[in-house]
Amino acid sequence: MLNLELQNYIDWDVKPVFKRSDRNKFVYRVVLQFADGTKHTRMYSGFETKKRAEDSRKAAIGALANGTYVINDNVKVKDFLEYWLEYDIRIRAQSSNTYDS
Repeated sequence: MLNLELQNYIDWDVKPVFKRSDRNKFVYRVVLQFADGTKHTRMYSGFETKKRAEDSRKAAIGALANGTYVINDNVKVKDFLEYWLEYDIRIRAQSSNTYDS
């Protein structure tokens, strides 16, 4: 089953843009911290210019600040819908008949 628990981060840090010397591209990292003390780091890379990397970094900071940052961006619709039915709709449904329909 899909693990969307990664959405429940408690703190975040967006590292500055830097140039990777081995690929001659710009990158930045987003580090998320969770309640159990674990951290999840994601690198965004492949930017041709520093300005494009900075623009993307600013957008990530905005999404993190607004609570709209998406961690699982490679989720299949089928997996998401199964998760949604089980962990959202099942809780809201007042009876098993409602859930089944």
